[in-house]
Amino acid sequence: MAELFDIAEHVLGWARDNEQVEVYAVHDHETEVRAYEGEVESFSSAESRGVGVRVIVDGKQGFAWAGTLDMAVLAETLADARDNAQFGTVDEHAGVAEPDHVEPAMLELFDPALLGFATEAKIDLAIELERLAMAADPRIVGIESAEYVDTVHEYAIVSTAGIRRTGRETGCFVSVYTLAEHNGETQNGFGWSVGRAPGALDIERCAREAAERATRLLGATKPATERLTVVLTPWVRRVLPDLRLPGILLGVAVIGLALLAVSLAALPQVVGLAERVCLAGILGWAFVVCAELLQAPPPGTPS
Repeated sequence: MAELFDIAEHVLGWARDNEQVEVYAVHDHETEVRAYEGEVESFSSAESRGVGVRVIVDGKQGFAWAGTLDMAVLAETLADARDNAQFGTVDEHAGVAEPDHVEPAMLELFDPALLGFATEAKIDLAIELERLAMAADPRIVGIESAEYVDTVHEYAIVSTAGIRRTGRETGCFVSVYTLAEHNGETQNGFGWSVGRAPGALDIERCAREAAERATRLLGATKPATERLTVVLTPWVRRVLPDLRLPGILLGVAVIGLALLAVSLAALPQVVGLAERVCLAGILGWAFVVCAELLQAPPPGTPS
């Protein structure tokens, strides 16, 4: 991390007096292991380093990125950012962040235990996860995938405004997708566990939940139509949007449509009002539904 900070500072030292410059240096390392039938199906270990530069001159800003820490290339990257700024649109509000002199909250995002976790142990974890999922229930007939993934992220950010920050974080997860079969019927399920280091992962629970999700609908039939109370699991509740507000707004839209039809036929003086009510309902419904879907966590996010 000290190396990233020094490099970012060096690039910042090339800034001209009439420029605002922000430099972001990053180093990432990621490992992914996928197991299948007790063997390693795939293994990848990737490392990336790079520097991003933002230059603001006379209200115009330009960006450039280099996937290397080579100083000669970084000099060209700064030049590219300057060149790109020349073609930017003037924005009077463009500028780098000014320090507010408030210390940020200290979050425990880095666990050094991940750095010492051997590659062989990562492979063993993925293979054991697959074994546990297969053994969790006799109706589990196959595993679509069982994997272990981790990442280490380090960064440094500096600017001509006086920003000087570094940080690092670790993260890892295991996930498994199961197939269950009974009397010719097939269902699938999934499980996951996340943490800052492998010691926080619970592969037993991950495998158990994947098996439960795959088997609990086996033999299920569609219920008769009736009014019932529905109890959702925490995960499903977070994925599905709140249907109450969209329902209300949709009702407003329907009322607006009805009012519009009546006004066109008999009350032309309220056509404008009817159109506004209808439009407000439709746009409100669309906005709320889209906002809820954007906030819903992706598969693999813990409840």
